[in-house]
Amino acid sequence: MTQKELAAKLGIKEQMVQRYEASGYESIGFGRLAEVWNALSPSIPVMTVS
Repeated sequence: MTQKELAAKLGIKEQMVQRYEASGYESIGFGRLAEVWNALSPSIPVMTVS
């Protein structure tokens, strides 16, 4: 999946995905991390965050 495709699935700009990747996802919150995980792993059960 490209950064552009991931950004579209997450509803964010591609630049944000680039920032996340540049920092090794260290600057990402748990909720957003769960969204990324779900977008990249469609065969794994959906993880929800309350």
